[in-house]
Amino acid sequence: MPVELIYLIVLVALIIFIITVPKRPVYEATFVAFVIILFITWRWDKLGACLAASFSQTILYTILAFMAFSVVMKETKVMDSCVALITSVCGRFKGGAAYADIVANTFLGALSGGGPQNIPVVGSMTLPSMKKSGVPDALAVNVSAFDSLMGNFIPPSPTYAAAFGIYAGFCAASGTTASSAEMWGVMWIIAAVMIAFRVATVFVSCKIHRVAVVPKEELPRFRDALKSGWKALFLPIIIALPFLLDLLCFGFVADRIGAEAAGMVSKSILLIIPGFAAICSLFLGSTRPKPTELARAFSENVNGIVMIVAMVLFSMMIGNIISVGEIGSFLSGLDLPLALIALIVPILTTVMSMIISSVAITVFFGNMILAVLVAAGANPLLVAAMLPLICGGLSGTIPPSAPCLFIGANILKCDFDGVSGIAVRWSVEQFVFVELLFTAVCLISSVL
Repeated sequence: MPVELIYLIVLVALIIFIITVPKRPVYEATFVAFVIILFITWRWDKLGACLAASFSQTILYTILAFMAFSVVMKETKVMDSCVALITSVCGRFKGGAAYADIVANTFLGALSGGGPQNIPVVGSMTLPSMKKSGVPDALAVNVSAFDSLMGNFIPPSPTYAAAFGIYAGFCAASGTTASSAEMWGVMWIIAAVMIAFRVATVFVSCKIHRVAVVPKEELPRFRDALKSGWKALFLPIIIALPFLLDLLCFGFVADRIGAEAAGMVSKSILLIIPGFAAICSLFLGSTRPKPTELARAFSENVNGIVMIVAMVLFSMMIGNIISVGEIGSFLSGLDLPLALIALIVPILTTVMSMIISSVAITVFFGNMILAVLVAAGANPLLVAAMLPLICGGLSGTIPPSAPCLFIGANILKCDFDGVSGIAVRWSVEQFVFVELLFTAVCLISSVL
């Protein structure tokens, strides 16, 4: 067993202890764990290089840009209009509020990512609607919490940015060209499968609990919702258009400026989109905040943005101190079949999702996962496209750090014990489904 694996076990134990006993935030726990690991490994000579390597990653700045975009989107009330429009349509069916939550979270996830930031926007409307249509509180919270995580693997998102950065680095090392648009397309296929899985889960739950329709008087009027929200529907098109153009025109551009330059253009899409989409949302939203109002919004949200970026940064620093590649070499040295490695990897990422964010997990383990599975015969593009799902599909719903569940429970003011019971069952079900899906993708990719 490599010593790095022991370091990793110590790291997980340290973070869980700091979160549960002194009850400190996850980003603080990650930083303290980094310092302690630095003392244990006594690799102070690598500290300067570690900091330089971590701060030079474009992933860090892409995530920051997406977090800033989400603040602008909230202030312009783009999503408020969209959620009202979606609820006015879906709420007319049995269990419609739950399906509205799926659609709204898919929509929001495609714009700015997923996780705890989705629930206050979508859940504030869909959770009360689910309650009024007969969905038990504990079930409603889980529907909203698990739906909110879909943004983690629906591109473009911070987790997508991290996964593409890892894929691009792998391609550069192997002398091939990485296309952001290709990975975007593959990830949307994977996302469609998971959306169907979520719809099936909600359908069965609504049948069991005999959920009714949302009371008519509680539904937003479709005409009013469409009048105020139709412009916001252009935002996903605006975000998707650069990826589609890159996918369709990559060869044309490469013939004129060269494959390397075309690859650079493809990589820059993720850096450009958040700022461009933020400007567009100022004109597409139902409100147009003044510069002073935007400044206030950023000042109010700066702590949350800093915490996410800090957690990713500390995770990258830990990854540069603990050579996770040694763990990868150990796994490769076992000469295990591809199917078995594909089954082991989601176990590792799911355990880590109990304590750190999906982006941090992707950054921390992504290179190792990609290298090990490609060495075993898997296709690098398909493995990279699956990283956001196996790293972020359950990040935020598994205790001790389960912010999605806590936020949802707080909105409905319900008992957390019932919420956690359903969460455990749903987590197991999704874990098994993702295990099978990931293994199938890896095996299929090995013969392509």
